[in-house]
Amino acid sequence: MVVVGSFAAFACGDGPSEDADASVTDAGDGLDAFGPSDAGPTDGSVDLGPPPDLGPLAGSCVGSCGRTAPGRCRCDDACVGAGACCDDYEDASCPFEAELRAELAEGQIRRSYDSGRDLMYGISDSVDVQGGMVECVYTGTLVSADGTRTPGGSFNTEHVWPRSAGEPSGSAGDLYNLRPTLQEANTQRASFEFGETVCEGVACPWSLGGSELGSDGGGQAFQVRPQTQGDIARSMFYFAIRYAMDISPSEEAALRAWHAADPPDAAELARVDAVEAAQGNRNVIVDRPEVVDAIADF
Repeated sequence: MVVVGSFAAFACGDGPSEDADASVTDAGDGLDAFGPSDAGPTDGSVDLGPPPDLGPLAGSCVGSCGRTAPGRCRCDDACVGAGACCDDYEDASCPFEAELRAELAEGQIRRSYDSGRDLMYGISDSVDVQGGMVECVYTGTLVSADGTRTPGGSFNTEHVWPRSAGEPSGSAGDLYNLRPTLQEANTQRASFEFGETVCEGVACPWSLGGSELGSDGGGQAFQVRPQTQGDIARSMFYFAIRYAMDISPSEEAALRAWHAADPPDAAELARVDAVEAAQGNRNVIVDRPEVVDAIADF
């Protein structure tokens, strides 16, 4: 991830504490981090301590800043320890990505997948229940919350960042990556990248509620309805930074366009408030969408 310029919100010395991952996990997380279990929600938490070392594979970061560069060096404290971090980027005056990642992680309670869903559907909390209803993020379809993890028997839970693209430790129940979806829409999205389709509506292999699956000119892509394109983009940007993952250039281009076209609204901010209350950390990209412009490459 390449940083363009410095950013006032993350000036050196003003960021979070030196602990790059100030999150904790619920007691059930280790048992079902890779899928659902029959265990119910838990309230306990333990301190995980610092995250694994994400330093460079070689002994120097010279010429290798950014996760996509040879050697997968990161422009963060690990690279600083190896020397010469960010020499390629003269405007980068401090480890921006590391500070942003720390801010996104601060206070996070790492949940299991089941525990996360319980928080969504009114079992232990009601993050995604509004007026007794649950809405599909892709189609706008509404269903009554019924105290289950599959409301109405027609809904399930989407991983915005597909599990097949990588599920880092502690991310299984991250509510910023989980969204209620109509099972049909979830199945059609599968693990296709987000993008702009060249088809439209009924001319696409699948379309419903404004979302479409079809060719983007180079492969299959899933285009999200305009009302939630920005929400999905900011969820993807959060996940990429929070868990040090890479977004492909073609998908990133589409997500940046969606982020610009669909800025945060009251509903998205309200969900961030609800997730923060349930999970402990905040997606500050929703609060400060201009952060995206300070990062040249997710």
